[in-house]
Order: sequence, then structure tokens, then C-alpha cells
Amino acid sequence: MDDPERASSEYLRAFKKKYKINYPILRPNERIMLDYFGHFNPAIPTMFLIDREGRIRDKLVGFKAGALEKALTSLFN
Repeated sequence: MDDPERASSEYLRAFKKKYKINYPILRPNERIMLDYFGHFNPAIPTMFLIDREGRIRDKLVGFKAGALEKALTSLFN
């Protein structure tokens, strides 16, 4: 969600390497904001649970203790 002028692509690559992030990081634009959030004021954090076929299986908006574990348990059962 960072402004590309404040968090360059080079910075993001270094951040991913430092923290061993092995998944894609999506940089938002107008289309992405509308597709994923339906507006331009997303809650932070927002997590999407995506299956192996690339389908969004769940969307967790805001922080709720235990919500991720509950969502994952529901998907795996």
C-alpha cells in the first residue's frame, strides 16, 4: 500500500530477500483497489487466503485475534 516513490521496487526486492518472503507482493493501482476492496479505503491489515488455483477463498479484514487460524481450519476441514 506504500507510495511507489517512498518504497521503490528495489526496496521491496531487498525487503523480500531480508525477510525471506517467497510469495508475490502486489502493488496496488486503481483497478486492483476496485477489484479487491470495492473502494479506495482498504482496512489494514487485510489478508486474502488464496488456493493453489489462484482463487480467493477468504478475505480477512482488520485485525481479529485468532481469525486467521479459524479461517484456515475451516478451509482445511
